[in-house]
Amino acid sequence: MNYRKSDLMIENFGMDASHPVHAASAETYERMGFSVHTAAHGNSRYHTVVTGKLWQSPADDRRRCIRLCAAILSDYLRAAGVCRNARILFAGIGNPNLASDAVGPKTCDRILVTRGDRLLTDLGFPEIAAVRPGVPSRTGLDTAKQIALLADHMDADVILTADSVAARTRERLQTVLQITDEGMTPGSALAHSASAITRETMHRPVISLGVPMVIRADLLDESFTGEPMFVTRAETDTIADCYAGVIAGAVNLALSGNAEITAAQV
Repeated sequence: MNYRKSDLMIENFGMDASHPVHAASAETYERMGFSVHTAAHGNSRYHTVVTGKLWQSPADDRRRCIRLCAAILSDYLRAAGVCRNARILFAGIGNPNLASDAVGPKTCDRILVTRGDRLLTDLGFPEIAAVRPGVPSRTGLDTAKQIALLADHMDADVILTADSVAARTRERLQTVLQITDEGMTPGSALAHSASAITRETMHRPVISLGVPMVIRADLLDESFTGEPMFVTRAETDTIADCYAGVIAGAVNLALSGNAEITAAQV
């Protein structure tokens, strides 16, 4: 069975032309105190924010990270043609009962939902719906198909997703946050046969935010043999809460334009 070793652009695509899979237009810059790696590959763009051990950082650092990710996300939304009165579906993907896979569901619980709230939409907020589709092993339903049906039902202009992803190196484990318009495939690191959530499959733009929460054991210790196992840090509950707050804060700020909306996230 083919297990994907990493979901991160920064690990799969080289930052220089000598890398076997070179990403065009690769660039690294500093902004708001964080390093940001950007690249384009095919028709997709990627931004990787190097957060470090953000869960151990002061609240001010997390607020700066929220503002930075919100600015990057806003650029993706503009590039996708998303206007101020857009209809947006946010999907928090993953298993809320598994700490290393709970970033998506925890984020979903903190999204400012405006769909059905006439007061907020009259004030100029976009129409935002949020869903936790769960995982097929618990729901019996394909995650991508659920999201496609919901997006069609509300005629969403764009789909935003948040998910836990896999890293290939110890240095990237839980220390970066990736934003991309490539889309994503739930469970790809675990070799699950889930359907992809992309512009092509959803028939609308998809912007995905992910944090690497697991790494394969054999990548940490080459002597490890047998069926691939994934490992994570002991304090993963705290880490998942931290990144859920940052992603939700960034999404809320990018969509609302109101920094006060993010105050509760950190």
